[in-house]
Amino acid sequence: MNIVYVAVLSIVLLLASYFIGGTYTIVPVSNANAVGTFVMNRYTGRVWLCNVNVCRDVPNQMPGQAQAN
Repeated sequence: MNIVYVAVLSIVLLLASYFIGGTYTIVPVSNANAVGTFVMNRYTGRVWLCNVNVCRDVPNQMPGQAQAN
């Protein structure tokens, strides 16, 4: 019977973290040349760069990929 209480408590904690923390994380851009904020979906990993007028999708970089300038 204790395993049922642990399972219910686990589900309640996960739901609480979802509702308290939200789906999106907002991070200000640290680059002096860029203006805006990064918005990241915590569950899918999608990232957008947003400013006052528009948000654009930022492609995901795999760890082994080099970034071209």
